[in-house]
Amino acid sequence: LLVLLAGASPHLPAQTHPSYCGDIDLDQSWSCSQRDDFWFRPQGARMLPYQWFLNLEQAGGTELFRSSANMDQLRFVTAPVSSSNPDGLPVGVTREPERCSGADCWAGLTCAACHTARIEFEGHSLIVDGAPGMLDFSTFLDQLVAALEATASDPAKFDRFSNAVLHSSAPGERDALRRLLLWRTNELRARADINRPVAPYGFARVDAFGHILNQVLVHDLDLAENIAPSDAPVSFPCLWDTPQHDFVQ
Repeated sequence: LLVLLAGASPHLPAQTHPSYCGDIDLDQSWSCSQRDDFWFRPQGARMLPYQWFLNLEQAGGTELFRSSANMDQLRFVTAPVSSSNPDGLPVGVTREPERCSGADCWAGLTCAACHTARIEFEGHSLIVDGAPGMLDFSTFLDQLVAALEATASDPAKFDRFSNAVLHSSAPGERDALRRLLLWRTNELRARADINRPVAPYGFARVDAFGHILNQVLVHDLDLAENIAPSDAPVSFPCLWDTPQHDFVQ
């Protein structure tokens, strides 16, 4: 809405663009291909093996964790399939590294996950690049860990997961996958526990510095005594005033 008031001209509809520009194109001086690149260009963050993320079910059922309904309730901005997003993941969830294939691919987050906003306006979706996101990051992480734990402990879930990931029923491969799943799940559980605040962040806020410091000073250096609570969440900032600052993260 601020963009509209500031003079950006909306166009209805944006059907001629090669990739998603929303129901209303706010004309932020980016082409759709530039927007697509910002949303999904890998930035080095490796969260889970890519095939795991594609095929992981939610903890309490068989619906995929990455389903549009689940990502929407966590307030990720959902996006359709495009050349940069062949599996229709939400904005800011991408495949790492570039041009990877098979088991070498990871699912990771980009800056766009937290710095892209969707506004519902008179029945249409306005996508505002660089605006504060609304996602609930701590709940996302907790639910992701819960889904992994359920997959590791529930034989039926693990069967569906391993069949989708491995395309094989060989016992040796399945056992290796289970061991790797347990190791990765425990690692993410430790990260979630270290960074869990007394008061949940809720939507649109996160303590990014707290998470980063615990990752580097605790996990990477393997020094448990450096643990500090991630209890200073702030709202996701907008990005369009970045050139006016002397320093940015």
